[in-house]
Amino acid sequence: MPSVDELRKNQDEINSRLSQHINQLQPDEWFAKHQLKSTEDFAKEPNRNKLNIIINRTNHLSYHLGQHTFLLKPAGR
Repeated sequence: MPSVDELRKNQDEINSRLSQHINQLQPDEWFAKHQLKSTEDFAKEPNRNKLNIIINRTNHLSYHLGQHTFLLKPAGR
């Protein structure tokens, strides 16, 4: 198991890289199709853009963080 310091270091590195990539995107690029969507499928579902993917994945992660919080909560509280 990695140490707490190692986990924090990894988290800081990941957050830094994500911020760098996010800041490079121009506003109109957020509404472009993401790499895993075909051009034909994107034409049918234009809401499947980069911004929507980030929002959905962030919400998914927050759901799991809530599960962890619930599981780690002491019984009777």
